[in-house]
Amino acid sequence: MPNGKDCKYLIRFGNGTTKCKVYKTRFGRIVGVNDRGQNIYCSNIMWTPDLYDGCPYNELKIAKWLKG
Repeated sequence: MPNGKDCKYLIRFGNGTTKCKVYKTRFGRIVGVNDRGQNIYCSNIMWTPDLYDGCPYNELKIAKWLKG
């Protein structure tokens, strides 16, 4: 999420992996509210223009941007 907080449906395990509690129904689900009071909807992390601290997909996103 842009505010740096984990989604309320994200479960973090001690080995560094994660799991989404609502994986099958996640897309389009409201997962939070931003600082301006706007709803934040779940989408594919590769579709967002943002990079997130500690996200393993950052490198893939940068590679995709450079390729495109």
